[in-house]
Amino acid sequence: MPKIIWKPQENRTAAEQQAAEWRIAKKYLAGRAPGTQLNPKHGQHKISFKDPKTNENIYLTHRYLLGNNEEIFVKSNGYLLGKTRRNLVTFAQTEDGQVWAIKESLEIDKGLKESEIACDLDAAKKMFKDNSKYYQIYRFLGLPLDQYLSQNRLTEEEQLDLAIKVSQAVHHLHIGTHSRTSNCYAHLDLKPSNICIDHEGRIHLIDYGFSERLT
Repeated sequence: MPKIIWKPQENRTAAEQQAAEWRIAKKYLAGRAPGTQLNPKHGQHKISFKDPKTNENIYLTHRYLLGNNEEIFVKSNGYLLGKTRRNLVTFAQTEDGQVWAIKESLEIDKGLKESEIACDLDAAKKMFKDNSKYYQIYRFLGLPLDQYLSQNRLTEEEQLDLAIKVSQAVHHLHIGTHSRTSNCYAHLDLKPSNICIDHEGRIHLIDYGFSERLT
């Protein structure tokens, strides 16, 4: 499973740099609107921030995003989970180490319905907007199936087992197993990039932009 990596900086260990960055993120994002970001650079120039504990000027090595309820996410630099003309999906973590996928969209499009379904399935947090961008925070549910298959050689038995697990995941979506409101859904956009496999081999469906309720 991917994770955010901090590296030693100047006279600080990796752990000290990590702690300093979180202190700075909490200080500078406090009271701001959801969607506010703290970036290491402004254009081509690095920006230093004052550490509230040590009073040192420190350069950030990661970007930080403020979500709903003052929750802060550190975003990976360079680790993209997906990218299209309208959407960008990046890997992120909260301070407790919980991993997330952040989807940034330039237009709401089908995002509102997707957000409602993902929240109902306990797969995401409530969508929020900052200026022209919409943010959806998803639980990180593993690698997309196409990436997983490109990185792993499966035996015929493992392929069959994977196919059964995918079928079961679709079945549980159809009968509302994981819905908080007992709603049943049809996914309607099943493809390898919308099927994730976690480090324990469990299958999860993502991206409910085309999904519809089943009667």
